[in-house]
Amino acid sequence: MSQNKFVWPSEWQDSNAMSYFLSNFQTHNQRPRNKVHFWSELIIAVCVYRRTAVVTLSELRKCLLWKGMPPQCLEGVIEEMEKQKIVCAKDKFIQTWGQWGLQLLASPIIKTWKSISHAGDPEKQYVIISVYQKIRDDIFFDLEAQGKHLFSKLEWEQFIQKYTAKSNINSLSELMCFHGDIVMYGNPAILIKVRTSKDSKVSAVSDIDIAIVKAEMAKKHLYDRTQHLNNEIDKLYKSAKSARNKQEALNTLKRKKIYESSLRRWEGMLANTESLLLQLCESQDHKDILLTLKTGADALHQNKVSLDEIGKVMDQLDEYKEYEEDLTEALSSSQRDNTDDLEDELEKLLQENEVIDLTKQDDETEAALSRCPVIPLEDDFSGTDHDIEDNSLPTHIKNRLSPETRRKPGRKLIQGTLLDPQ
Repeated sequence: MSQNKFVWPSEWQDSNAMSYFLSNFQTHNQRPRNKVHFWSELIIAVCVYRRTAVVTLSELRKCLLWKGMPPQCLEGVIEEMEKQKIVCAKDKFIQTWGQWGLQLLASPIIKTWKSISHAGDPEKQYVIISVYQKIRDDIFFDLEAQGKHLFSKLEWEQFIQKYTAKSNINSLSELMCFHGDIVMYGNPAILIKVRTSKDSKVSAVSDIDIAIVKAEMAKKHLYDRTQHLNNEIDKLYKSAKSARNKQEALNTLKRKKIYESSLRRWEGMLANTESLLLQLCESQDHKDILLTLKTGADALHQNKVSLDEIGKVMDQLDEYKEYEEDLTEALSSSQRDNTDDLEDELEKLLQENEVIDLTKQDDETEAALSRCPVIPLEDDFSGTDHDIEDNSLPTHIKNRLSPETRRKPGRKLIQGTLLDPQ
């Protein structure tokens, strides 16, 4: 661990504070929260920095040295972290995975394991739960982007080394195996299969999986071999150009020709291997597609609807439609009847109002005419419209006279009333 790059907490520079944090707990029941919190946060930060999810007490003591002094309270801190489910002993973590809210996939052999560790064992391994989950999530995110789920042992180690320390590869792989994320084939393992994001656990290794991995290993070997032969041919070509005499150049070209012949054979094998690998991958895809189609066919069969049921439903819809039409017609008929009654009643009201309005208007007219001046009755009234308008008639009387009425010839005014001669 490179301590010059790790950011230590501010208390690390305070001697008084560190003398308190380094000291052991006074009693088993008296463990100050601030001290437990300080070391808990620091342990997690160190594990994240070292990219390791599994640690031992001895490793922590070496990582957390302050001026050559390890923390005396480390064992008590680990116990408190276990109570808070921040860490868990590896053997317990494997056997009781379910209580951590994760799925336990352990074989009967693993379930019969007995813990041989005891409290304070410096080599006892502990799993930092949050660190393990973060590393695991990062691994699956990258795997989903690559779309790769089959690895040889060497490929897996090279891949997982990006996320964890080299010394922690086996422990991390073991945890992922117990979790059901990966499955190892062979003893020693030669194939690692990783579950896909759509699966809750990894499926069993099939013959096609084994053939694919072996074909990929053969492809890599053949590719490396062809690259080596190409490099040798280039070197021989340059040597032939810089040869000191003709014989040396001829011998070099002869060796070059042998390498070229060998290269053609290796390239042929590489092409055949790539073709085989492509066929195997297609076969696996066909298997997955067939399984998907079968699952879909089973679902359709379970949800199959008979024609009789469809006919019944359609008949019910027709009946309901007829009922709605009858109901609508009945409601509209009732509304028309009510409307006719209301129209009759309204007509009566209008007639009564008209009589009342006419009576009222006649009374007003008689009162207004009584105030008009009396003009003597003449046989012929030859007055003009202007003469009528200048007779100081009330304004509301003039307004009642339309222009056509006022200009009608032969009108006579008797007691302030205009009469048409008949």
